[in-house]
Amino acid sequence: MILFLIGLNEEFETTRSQILLYNPFPNLSKAYGIVANVEKQRKLQFLDGGEAASASRALADGHSILYQQTVDLNEELAQDGLKVEALEYEL
Repeated sequence: MILFLIGLNEEFETTRSQILLYNPFPNLSKAYGIVANVEKQRKLQFLDGGEAASASRALADGHSILYQQTVDLNEELAQDGLKVEALEYEL
């Protein structure tokens, strides 16, 4: 969990701080879901509501970034026999 939070870009600093304040401390799947939702919201803020193709591309790009972060994290955690499951999310 800490490796996941440390690995987040600085643009997620506020989100990381909020996750660390959770009581009880969330599991890795919950933290991943929180970050995925924040990233999705940020992508949608910059889109024009009439451009559905742009929205689809932005969401796909966001999912690709999170997927790659999950793959990278799994490579690090594999040494300890741990694995992060990718979460699916909807609008």
